Amino acid sequence: MGRSQSTVSTSIANLEIALDTELFDRSSRFPVLTAEDETLLQEAKALYDRGHAYERLGDSLFQGQPTNITLAVGIPTVSSPLYSPGSPTSSPSST
Repeated sequence: MGRSQSTVSTSIANLEIALDTELFDRSSRFPVLTAEDETLLQEAKALYDRGHAYERLGDSLFQGQPTNITLAVGIPTVSSPLYSPGSPTSSPSST
């Protein structure tokens, strides 16, 4: 992934705080997605695929014309001593 283990762990912890759920069952040696969060992952993959389909549609509609499509997806932030917008652990460069 090109990211350090601590960066990934921090990003996962921030996501868990934002979603108010544990994403992984950590009761065994290797973390495993919970059943509920496996469903969330499938939805995220579908959204990602839909974004690519949207981009391809835009390309085909405006073939030969300069195009630029930007999609932004955000997760609402939460106020928490462990997570606050703008803190070093919540900056885009640490995800």
